[in-house]
Amino acid sequence: VFKDERFFDNPALTGDPSAVFYAGVPLVNPEGYALGSLCVIDTEVRKLTGEQVGHLKIVANQVVKQLELRRKIVELKQVQEKLEQTNCELERSNEGLTRFASIVSHDLKSPLNTISAVSDMMKEEYQTVLDELGLEQLELMRECTLELSDMVVGIYEYSRWGGYFKEKRFILSFNWNEFERPNQR
Repeated sequence: VFKDERFFDNPALTGDPSAVFYAGVPLVNPEGYALGSLCVIDTEVRKLTGEQVGHLKIVANQVVKQLELRRKIVELKQVQEKLEQTNCELERSNEGLTRFASIVSHDLKSPLNTISAVSDMMKEEYQTVLDELGLEQLELMRECTLELSDMVVGIYEYSRWGGYFKEKRFILSFNWNEFERPNQR
């Protein structure tokens, strides 16, 4: 040990008790990076057998595996923290979307309910005055507002229940060419 220029002034050799025996095995990770060395020191002069060197290499391999495991645990904790942070951000975003959907749903349903109610009142009030086309147009207006109202409720429920959406298709369609004023005939 004293002959090796890397160790001649090492406190383990110059202090009390001083080491006179040293054996080391490099700690190299799977990517080939040298992490350090596993060392054995003693106050008595020794010579390792091939079997002892093999055991030292086995222990060094285990040390590297433990260091790699620790590194992976740290990486997994970082990923977990990032996922938790992202999850919190998504929850806040979903809460905001739910509030927005609730407000929009209410704000849209009120005028739709009014349009539906007015079309019902007009149909009842002017049933004797309007011709068949006028009554059909009022009924179409009422049906469209009810379908649109159902869509608004569906959007609200979708946002409220975390994106689960019952499959339902809404089809709003009518022929604008048939939508004439009675005096244009």
